Amino acid sequence: NMIRSREQIKALVFVFLLTAFIICICAWAQFGTEARVSAPFEGSPEPNTLSGYLLIIMALCWGLILCLKRFGARLLLLGLFFFALPPFFHTLSRGAWLGILPMAIVLTVLNRQKSLIFVVLLTAIILLLPIVLPNFVKHRVGETFVPDAITKEYEVAGKKFPVALEGSAMLRIVSWEWIITDRFPKRPFFGWGVTGVGFIDSNYFLMLGEIGFFGIAVFFWVLSTIFRQAYWNFQNLDDDFYRGLSLGLLVCLVGLMV
Repeated sequence: NMIRSREQIKALVFVFLLTAFIICICAWAQFGTEARVSAPFEGSPEPNTLSGYLLIIMALCWGLILCLKRFGARLLLLGLFFFALPPFFHTLSRGAWLGILPMAIVLTVLNRQKSLIFVVLLTAIILLLPIVLPNFVKHRVGETFVPDAITKEYEVAGKKFPVALEGSAMLRIVSWEWIITDRFPKRPFFGWGVTGVGFIDSNYFLMLGEIGFFGIAVFFWVLSTIFRQAYWNFQNLDDDFYRGLSLGLLVCLVGLMV
């Protein structure tokens, strides 16, 4: 409700991206000194916050790159995207990494004029990932499933399947099961209130336990409203800058929801 003109929006986006560039410099400065890079002013390191933030930045960059016509602006945005990639990988945030593929798929589907190019690029990237990814990324992904990890059996169609996961991944699954089998059934409609179920490392399961069915239904209604409006803007507006922002928002929402 503070925005009054297109110039204000452009100024705010410029400052937003400039801030992202400075934060990336701070993250680059941590390479080799920290196991997982984090954003400045965090107090205690919180790399997952930085990874989510960079996911937003990269989505916005691609939205504007695909919609703007000025070559210089697109080149700067492309440079910021690639400058943000190494800090993004150095956060070692597997959850944020999972958001990249659906973001790329959404870009391919929505950008119909260049969809063939995106399909080819996406296929090439998927095929080359095992070769070009840094070793620390491969190790981080590989340590999720390790032979000496915690093993838990799941029964599907009468058959038991042992699943071996490293400690933090298994703790997440156990806490999700606790929400579904214990907390949610006891207070399914309005939940246990904020902080009522403690720390759960998943927003969806946390909301299910805290605000129940009605709360999470409202949450998804808000998300769907934002998504529909952004999609309408992208499809119907003539202004390339606004269309780029709308596409960036759509891609960002998909990445963060994953």
